[in-house]
Amino acid sequence: MPLTGLEIVSLVSAILSFIDFSAKIVRGTAEILRSEVGATEQNTHVTNVVADLEKVTRGLKTHQQAVKDADLVRLAGQCEALSVELSQLLQNLLPKNTSLPETFKASLKAWRKQPKVAEMEKRLGEYRSQVLLRLAFIAL
Repeated sequence: MPLTGLEIVSLVSAILSFIDFSAKIVRGTAEILRSEVGATEQNTHVTNVVADLEKVTRGLKTHQQAVKDADLVRLAGQCEALSVELSQLLQNLLPKNTSLPETFKASLKAWRKQPKVAEMEKRLGEYRSQVLLRLAFIAL
């Protein structure tokens, strides 16, 4: 039985989607293989930003008496907790070794977790904005 025009369009669309998905995974795998740390460039960047933010918020929590702003200390604690959670997620996306199957699995995991990483990164940005606003208010 011949395919109708709509069935042909649907089939072509499915094939193109699969090719696009496959290309993303292959690019991610190649990027991880080339990387010195075994992560995509984006995840490496996020890891560095999160580590720095974690240090700053930990410092704010450590010097609570000097800060004297309970809301700022609370925000710093929430920011630090989210930083730690995101750091752990990014750590779990690293391949166990540099073999092709492991880097392929890591690339697939990174692709699947990208929306969660982006959402957590957005929340961290909001916390950072709130912390900066509080610090500016204290400086007045």
